Amino acid sequence: MANIFVQKEMNSLVNAITHTAPHHGDEVFATAMLSFLFPLHVYRTRDQALIDSLMGTPGYIIYDVGGAYNPALGAYDHHGRDFHAKRDDGIMYSSAGLIWRDYGVAVVMSISPDLNATQAQVVVDKIDSILIHGIDARDNGASEEVDEMTVSDVVSIFNPNWDDECDPDDGFVDACEFARMVLEREVKAAASVLRGVYFVERAIADSNGTYIVLERYVGGWIETVLKSHNPKASELLYCVFRAKNGDWNVQAIPPSFDRLLGQRKPFPESWRGLRDGDLVSASGVETATFCHSAGFFAVAKTRGDAIALATLAAEA
Repeated sequence: MANIFVQKEMNSLVNAITHTAPHHGDEVFATAMLSFLFPLHVYRTRDQALIDSLMGTPGYIIYDVGGAYNPALGAYDHHGRDFHAKRDDGIMYSSAGLIWRDYGVAVVMSISPDLNATQAQVVVDKIDSILIHGIDARDNGASEEVDEMTVSDVVSIFNPNWDDECDPDDGFVDACEFARMVLEREVKAAASVLRGVYFVERAIADSNGTYIVLERYVGGWIETVLKSHNPKASELLYCVFRAKNGDWNVQAIPPSFDRLLGQRKPFPESWRGLRDGDLVSASGVETATFCHSAGFFAVAKTRGDAIALATLAAEA
């Protein structure tokens, strides 16, 4: 387990305190966050006298246990009677949100060291909205019931079952490893989108007002188009980009973040669901190979023919 070590007894290596089993999403993700910054030797306890004796001791961080929230003392518990820290939407912070708020920029820069602090804060805010906010809500009983498993549910299944004969610390470590992977992938994905903004904005500036052309797929291009302040962006209908297999894809741009499954202008009804020769006959584009039945996606073999599909669709 990279950088996370559970200590079975209090010793000189311990630098992090959290509560005993069962584990939950908030302290597991808090542990994963901190492990990107330094080797974390965790002692799991609810011994209040011990916790009180360590409170404020340099080199210790205490989270999700102890009843105190005081970052100056390294204390990040949200269970105290005098704890009232809330997000703007009224959701109470959990230890995950509190640690992320204070350490998120450092975590992001350790995962993506090419980012500066300002860029890292953008990534922190993104991860907070799509991941950490939900963990806080779930831990505080404020999340909506959904049919799908949440990330907090996945963390919970690493706890031993009632009839398992195993060490609960092993499940905690496995859950933290899972949380590290989720955090790392989400941070890298958000950082990648941030890097791609330059390329998408340049394509918008170079566009003819109907479509943009990307010489390779750029993650987050839809988000960048919808957020762009360039007046050309609001008029765009399609994005043409090269696929990894060498084909050229054409994707219809959605009208807004509220309607991401919609299209400003879908492909013509007469093309939808067609492939290869049938699509060539319907569109007149020589290397057209596919048009999705929902009218939001089409493929051609060449750059020029993908642009032709976009042009014809816009004029239809």
